[in-house]
Amino acid sequence: MAPLTIGLMNTSSAIAADEVARVAAALDIQVNRDLAPIWSASAANGTRVITLAPDQPVPRGVSPIIIVDEAPGGVAGQHRITQNVPWAIVSTKRDWALAASHECIELIVDPTGEATISGRGLTLVDGALHELDERFDYLLEICDPIEDSNHAYTIDGVVVSDFYTPNYFDDAVTPGMRYSFNGAISRPREVGRNGYLSWCDKLTKRYHQLQNFGAYAIVDLPVGDGSDAHARAFVDRHTPTPRTHPERFNIT
Repeated sequence: MAPLTIGLMNTSSAIAADEVARVAAALDIQVNRDLAPIWSASAANGTRVITLAPDQPVPRGVSPIIIVDEAPGGVAGQHRITQNVPWAIVSTKRDWALAASHECIELIVDPTGEATISGRGLTLVDGALHELDERFDYLLEICDPIEDSNHAYTIDGVVVSDFYTPNYFDDAVTPGMRYSFNGAISRPREVGRNGYLSWCDKLTKRYHQLQNFGAYAIVDLPVGDGSDAHARAFVDRHTPTPRTHPERFNIT
């Protein structure tokens, strides 16, 4: 997979150009120092994160992350693909640097928005996670299970997103194994507070989620109508979270 160039483009009236440059520098460090050694098969190797002028066309080969005052649907961030170019929008309404880190990492590891990883299935018994013998096709969204700011870390004062490692989909717990970069989770397929994990049923092609919005729950997502560009866009559209929609969860 060829390396990407990610460009932060500020169209917001709420933040200054020097702040965008500071976040871009931190994300460049995160991608090359933290992400690339762990996800060596992804486009993280050689990826650069730069700033883009808002009044100039996006250069060929650059995937923009556009910073706006208000994202569609009020979300903190969302990712898309247009004419085979992955791109994202993040809002300055809350934690925009954290959202930019989240979108940057997921654009790099799965620019198509369709990649899945096979792993042992999960169910809930009396509110606790239990493994199944069957396998699920989990959507490769490496920040979603630990996307909350409580699991984040900082680079040069910039708050950036935690992300899971490939061992997140191991069949069993290995003592001392790192399941997320920042150590927020302690076992495969665990979901941190305010996070979620999505998978597709092989027979029905319908998506389901393990959510941890105060307590574990497994929910069925609506049947897709084909209007979304890729699976990740569909899942994002149907997953309000306490971080992205605090007003729906009585969180301030």
